[in-house]
Amino acid sequence: MRARPLFYTLSLTLSRDARPQLFGSMAILLLVLLSAVSISAVSIQGGCVVVTGASRGLGVGIARAFAEAGAATVCLVARSEAALHSTCSELIAEHPNVDFQSIVADVTRSDDRARIVRTVEATGTRRLLLINNAGIESWGPFEHATDASVDEQLAVNLIAPMHLTRAFLPLMLSRGGGTVVHVASLAGKLGSPNSAAYTASKHGLVGFSRALRSEFATRGISSCVVCPSFVSTALLDSLIAKAGGTTPPWIATTTSAAVSTACVRAALTDEPEAVVNRVPMRPLLALYEALPRLPQLLDQALPGLYDFNRRCGRDTDG
Repeated sequence: MRARPLFYTLSLTLSRDARPQLFGSMAILLLVLLSAVSISAVSIQGGCVVVTGASRGLGVGIARAFAEAGAATVCLVARSEAALHSTCSELIAEHPNVDFQSIVADVTRSDDRARIVRTVEATGTRRLLLINNAGIESWGPFEHATDASVDEQLAVNLIAPMHLTRAFLPLMLSRGGGTVVHVASLAGKLGSPNSAAYTASKHGLVGFSRALRSEFATRGISSCVVCPSFVSTALLDSLIAKAGGTTPPWIATTTSAAVSTACVRAALTDEPEAVVNRVPMRPLLALYEALPRLPQLLDQALPGLYDFNRRCGRDTDG
């Protein structure tokens, strides 16, 4: 008997209503492959890069990566004055030819956002890049979440990047364009238990980046979003400890260096969306979009799949 193609065999096992979803996911996979082919190079040599949440962790790695990529000025933005100045001194010692500037500011405050823009404008650099990296998260059953926790996560993770980007638009447009890179999360592409507010904020950030990219495509301003999985940091260590000291095999962590590299690559190649994970995620994301019931079905078929998320979230915000 002649062997039949895999997609034909799969189509026979699906209901007639589900077949368009399968073929739709295959079409998405094809488009993903094609989108990786057309790449336009962007230079950041001599440019000014603004990194929020830059006093520790991922923000420090991103600032370092852009300095190594040729940025002339790197403005570090964070709320903690002592930690920010310490980080700035460390980076100056590593890259004496780069102009590192520390800006103590809270990106959720309008007056602080205006001051950030004025400081960057004073550098006189024509090529501007904004990296919206500042973010917070709180895990726990959503029915136990407080108003303050939900509001804060949305304010820091979504509303502040939108307002800061809008504040920079006139300056970018006056200088011929610019690039905005948003650090989101795989939570902005998927959904998981005990992280409803965080997931909503990151989904919003992904959507904002897409809309911004479409709106300013012909005006010289590009918007990119980077979606990492769990990043190996002190925060992840605390979550693992809270969950009992072990991680399930489906968790594939990534590193701060990998995410930082992805941010630079997204800016340099004008990459719309970058997913950073040790295992390929695009096929799963395509299936997730085509088959929205898939996560629920997997949770039912594989008991314990999301137990890590539930254990991490126990008693948080309670």
